[in-house]
This record gives sequence, C-alpha cells and structure tokens, in this order.
Amino acid sequence: FRSFYVEDSANVLKPYAESVRASDFYVGESQVVTDVDIVLRSPHLMPSPQSVSHGTLRKADAFPATILHVHGDAYQRGYAHGFLLAPQIIDFFDLFLIEDMVRSTQFYLTKLVPALQAYASLSDQFRQGAEGMLAGMRSSNHSLKTCLGRDIALVDIIAINTYSDALSWTFSRSPGNTAPQSSCSQFVFWGKDVAPSMQKGTIAG
Repeated sequence: FRSFYVEDSANVLKPYAESVRASDFYVGESQVVTDVDIVLRSPHLMPSPQSVSHGTLRKADAFPATILHVHGDAYQRGYAHGFLLAPQIIDFFDLFLIEDMVRSTQFYLTKLVPALQAYASLSDQFRQGAEGMLAGMRSSNHSLKTCLGRDIALVDIIAINTYSDALSWTFSRSPGNTAPQSSCSQFVFWGKDVAPSMQKGTIAG
C-alpha cells in the first residue's frame, strides 16, 4: 500500500498516488482495524537527462539506469547532487528511512535526532557536502517538505547516511551498556551479469 507504478495505454510507467477510505481492514486472524485512512503514494521517477554546474544526470547507454556524475569540491558536488535529485532525496527520506527503517516519526524526532545532534562528529568534507546538498535542493524549486511536516534539514541528511546505526546512536549510555552492532551491504548488477530473461534489466538491492 505504500507506493507503486501503473502502466498507461502506451505501457509507460507512471507514478500513482491515491487516498483510500476503508471501513474494515484485516490485519490478522480475528483482528480488524476499523475506520482506516490509507494513502497510496509513489516515489518520483528519475528525471530526464540534465546538467548543472559541477553535475550531470544522464541515461546509461547499455543498460536501463540513470547515472549521476558530479565533480568539484565537497560543497560543489553536494550542490549538484541536491539540485538534480531533490525529489528523489525527499522520497528516500520519507519512504525508506522513516517508513521502512525507523518506522516511527516519534522515535525519529525524540530519540534519533537528539542523539545525532549530541554525538555525531562530522568531518569538514561531510558537512560541506551535506550543506551543499541542502543548498542545491533549495535552488531546485521542488518542495522540500518531508513526512515530518517540515522541510528536510541538515540532521536529516546525517540520518540518511547513518540510518543503519540508529540503535547505536540511541542506546542507553549507562555504565556497563554496550552499543548494539549493525552492518549493511548493497549490490548492483547489470548488462552481461544479468540473466537474458531480464532483458538487460538492472538488479539492485
């Protein structure tokens, strides 16, 4: 129910969003929630190829993927990234970080954000890149409002880059307590590394 695409008459994927009112919603055996509002929301499609100072967004030639190329110092690279992909960054924050990983706006605002503000030590390069990203997003003229009801902020960019360590940031620092350990890995395959039945598709996870 979170987000998806539908095909139009020309078989072109289009983002789809709709509000649904349900009188009864079955969540398990003998468990019914009544009077439910469900909002179906899709993430933004990747934008068409375009360029800005210190950054270019283009379609790959040999496989179905969008490539972001940035250059310059940390601030300039961040600015280009934010300008070219502002809606996608908001989607990542709302639909992945908050909804899928943290799963609670209350925990995020009352636990994770204060912990990041108290304990996160940022390198100059990271801070410059994050501040450049925010400046680029603001210059893009896209809405920067998040599911929190406010515009995305520096602490949210920090959270996007440290979400897998959320429990480590928020654990009780009483004597004798040990921070929980976490890890994350990602992969992308395309071209000859993808089965022919995928029709040169891209697999990311």
